[in-house]
Amino acid sequence: MNTDTPFNPAVPSGLNIPLTGNKSAKAKSPRPKTRRPARPAFERTKTRAKTAARHFTRKLRHEAKASWAQIKTDLQTRLARLDADKLKRVLVACGVGILTVLIILALAKHVILRVRTSHEVAGQNQPPRGA
Repeated sequence: MNTDTPFNPAVPSGLNIPLTGNKSAKAKSPRPKTRRPARPAFERTKTRAKTAARHFTRKLRHEAKASWAQIKTDLQTRLARLDADKLKRVLVACGVGILTVLIILALAKHVILRVRTSHEVAGQNQPPRGA
């Protein structure tokens, strides 16, 4: 019996059976690893989020431009349906309304400035406590 093989009473001593498994008698050289390493998991990057935000804002701008164009065309078609006399009255009324709003805003600004200056003239830097 060989000294390098372990003793096994079930196997006759003259039988030369490798005990390590179903490998062939030739020793094969180990194959080089041809397998590529695994890819890292897919991760969303900040640049993808930025491009998504850019696409969203472009879409909103496009829709806003389209809605503004729609408003302009609707206004033009409504004004085109009016006869010349009625169109003149509508435009004068719009001008009077805008002028009224501007006068009210100017007076409100002027009154606020007047209240501040009257306190400063009286020698007080702050308005009275009750105001």
